[in-house]
Amino acid sequence: MPPHFDTIYSTIFDQKYMRDLFGEDSKSPDIGERTRVFFDLWQQWEHRSVRIKSYRNKDVRTILLSLGYKEHFEFQLRNGELRCDSDEMLAMAMINGLENMRKL
Repeated sequence: MPPHFDTIYSTIFDQKYMRDLFGEDSKSPDIGERTRVFFDLWQQWEHRSVRIKSYRNKDVRTILLSLGYKEHFEFQLRNGELRCDSDEMLAMAMINGLENMRKL
């Protein structure tokens, strides 16, 4: 593994959240395990999903990150669909501009 991998990995995946999901040995779960866990979260959040205009993905991500939410762990954005882990998070996103980015 390249020496800079740990820095990139810890930038992409918040280590506190990784420990919460994968346990104390979460320094670098393999890609298969990460994929399975994040897909399971995506499935669990299906009832809190919003279709968005796909060209607005970056704007939606900016809104959620500015509210302090963690991508992958608290929200996921894929193929013009946003899913959140709580109703409150989705409501806060709506109040902060997501409503204008919805795909009708």
